[in-house]
Amino acid sequence: MKGRLTFTESIDIRVPRAAVWAYFDEPRNLYKWQPSLRDREHVAGNPGRPGAVAKLVYDEGGRKLELTETITLRVEPDALAASYDSGMAMNRMHNRFVALGDEATRWELQAAFEFRGFPWQYIAFLFKGRIAKRLRDDMEHFKEFVESSEGVPPEASSAEEEANSPEQGE
Repeated sequence: MKGRLTFTESIDIRVPRAAVWAYFDEPRNLYKWQPSLRDREHVAGNPGRPGAVAKLVYDEGGRKLELTETITLRVEPDALAASYDSGMAMNRMHNRFVALGDEATRWELQAAFEFRGFPWQYIAFLFKGRIAKRLRDDMEHFKEFVESSEGVPPEASSAEEEANSPEQGE
């Protein structure tokens, strides 16, 4: 199909699956591993559950990018899937977490991007490598964040950290 790109990535994280899920499932943590995320606003539904909608705002090289996130699947602690609509494209992300024994987890990501309109369909193929790199970089950032947290669950974060997160109005 013209204007469609698909990617499959995986990364092994030296943290048990339950902890990886807890870090991934906590929206406040997005700011810690997605460096271009500037704002996240819950819009509708039960947060983190199928049908929940959030607005995400990114700064992509000085350009504002707004995405509407809709959770499409949640099977705790195995999988979380969502769609992201920017107007110019729709992307679907399916995240799967596989236990590698008791002390490690493999995060598997399947991503599909569908670009709308001739210019975006054409440009998409020019940026395929950049999109793949961005996905991989985000996965690496998440791995570094989780492994450096020494197993401290997200709910143990300090009230000061929560007050200073961009989501709180900065």
